[in-house]
Amino acid sequence: MSSPPSKKALIEAALYAAGRPLSLDELDRVSKTGGIPETESLLQELANEYQNRSSSLEIVQVSRGRYTLQLKPEYSTKVSRLSPGGLLSLGSLKTLALVALRQPIRQSEVIGIRGAHAYEHIHRLEQLGFVRKQPSGKSVTLTTTKMFAEYFGFEDDLAKLKVQLHRKLVKLDTENRPVDKPAATDEVETESEPEAHS
Repeated sequence: MSSPPSKKALIEAALYAAGRPLSLDELDRVSKTGGIPETESLLQELANEYQNRSSSLEIVQVSRGRYTLQLKPEYSTKVSRLSPGGLLSLGSLKTLALVALRQPIRQSEVIGIRGAHAYEHIHRLEQLGFVRKQPSGKSVTLTTTKMFAEYFGFEDDLAKLKVQLHRKLVKLDTENRPVDKPAATDEVETESEPEAHS
């Protein structure tokens, strides 16, 4: 007969199953550690274990004291196609980033920048609950949702969300840039050129 799971294992299981950032309070309720300090201590132990074994996964603290178990950025881009709908395509992520940075933004403007294939991206993002459409005259305005902020670990406040997303995109660009390539400016690429079949 197997022994009951440890509190630390329950924290790990909760982070894995949620698929979104969890607060210390949520993790404490699942693991029944008996208090936030012990939950935080066990969570830190778990994060150190992932770091020490050079795992492709990491536990990171995101906004408002929430924590998430995620693929490290250098791995997620390499395995995204293997996930059956769990991870967004690169094209959909680019469209989502554009909407998040420029929101509220007209759908026609997104299509003008990203190309006609962005209609499919927007439809998928709306299905997942990351993007909301709002009628605006003869057009449609796009904004991100609270679910988007929670899922990706951003602040719900729009101004703070844009700053956090900009920093994250600059960091990813820096990490993925070849060493011999000159440094890019601090601006995030908005992709004025057409993208083929993203």
